[in-house]
Amino acid sequence: MKIDARTSFERKLNELEAVVETLKNGRYPLEPFPDNVIGFRTWQRAGLFDAWISKTVDAPNGSYPDLAARLRVLLQDIEKYSLKGLRRRIRERDQTLSVLAKQNTELEALVRELADKLDAAGKLSKADRSKVIQLYR
Repeated sequence: MKIDARTSFERKLNELEAVVETLKNGRYPLEPFPDNVIGFRTWQRAGLFDAWISKTVDAPNGSYPDLAARLRVLLQDIEKYSLKGLRRRIRERDQTLSVLAKQNTELEALVRELADKLDAAGKLSKADRSKVIQLYR
């Protein structure tokens, strides 16, 4: 029995929401699921939802723009848990770490410069100097 496009679309979205919840809970779903729009179109389960070919069903300006918007959000959520999403997050984290390392180096240089000026003015004892050096070991 053929299921109408809107019902099929809604059911697919409900299934995809369950997939996202499973991923958020740290588990991987047992059943295969789509991770892009093309996979979503061809995804089908007998008696529950059908596949479709027409791009107008799930297009943002197509027949069901409200459902299409939900689909895009869910696919973005799924992408976070994919290998591609993991690689992107690692790159972002590496960039953040690089910026933090640079800031830390600049801060260390400023502290050492200040310690040198205090030492030259006779305001820094040997004990205080060793504390400054130990900050960066």
